[in-house]
Amino acid sequence: MNIEQILKDHINSLYSKLSPSFISIYYHEKPLITKTVLSDKKKRLEETLGLIIYKGHQINEIIPEFGEEYIYTEGEDVQIYIHFVTPDISIVTLSENKIKFSLLKLEHEIVARDLKQYVDQIKSMAEGKDEKSEGATSVPVEEVKEKETEQKVIKEEESSDKIEEYTEDIEELEKVLSESTEEKSEYEKEIEQLKDQEVVEEEAPSLEELLLEEKAEEEIEEVVEEESPPSLEEILIEDKEEVVQENINYLDASILDKIYKNLAKEMGPVARIIFNQKMKDLNIDKEKLSTDQVRKLIDELSQEILVESRRERFIKNCNNLI
Repeated sequence: MNIEQILKDHINSLYSKLSPSFISIYYHEKPLITKTVLSDKKKRLEETLGLIIYKGHQINEIIPEFGEEYIYTEGEDVQIYIHFVTPDISIVTLSENKIKFSLLKLEHEIVARDLKQYVDQIKSMAEGKDEKSEGATSVPVEEVKEKETEQKVIKEEESSDKIEEYTEDIEELEKVLSESTEEKSEYEKEIEQLKDQEVVEEEAPSLEELLLEEKAEEEIEEVVEEESPPSLEEILIEDKEEVVQENINYLDASILDKIYKNLAKEMGPVARIIFNQKMKDLNIDKEKLSTDQVRKLIDELSQEILVESRRERFIKNCNNLI
């Protein structure tokens, strides 16, 4: 049985026992196998839950060897449970029905224990590589780790050498700049002397040159006279545009915090990730916050709320803020 079928069997088993709205097996932040009743929101859910997995991995960067086992969050209508099989592989379940935490954890642990024997195959599947044939020899894990360590040491040494080279280049550049500054001051003195000599040696312009200059001046005056002043209509349009610009009333940036709190009330901890993403997508400037921008933000955020009753409540509460 190939690894893809093994993953599908585990997904189907969990799905039949827990009846969630969404269940998937991830490698890093990318889903490998997904089963969901929310087919129209599948892609958006996969991306959002992938972001939560990414944030979970950041805990290990802040607290070394923290070894997170699972992530769990619960709202009034939604549960999210993420179980880490390994730091790279995780099982993600989202449910709109209340499932006991102990049952969630137990069923995921059973699947995780079985998946641990397929870690290499899951990695190959994620990277799009064909599985090695039975007769092929595999490289021992110890050798792979040794090679990775050697490559890391080489990269650090190369990086150190480059930093030293850059430092030497910067010092050399500073010397050159210092010398060029001195040469520049001497050069400027010579230029000033030459200019003084040129002023003395300049010849008086010829009659032909004077006539050409007068003709050019007359042509310039004619062009200036031909330019007509702006019409009354043009002046009024310009004034109107200036008044419109002056009369734009921007909303207070505090309204964004209130919108976020309403979203968190309906979606839980996931709200922060979604809110920041939408602010970035819509290119919203807190200093110049228009009513149209706020209405667009509310509309975009509401589409992320899966439960209709909570979505309508969010829209109503936010529209009251405007």
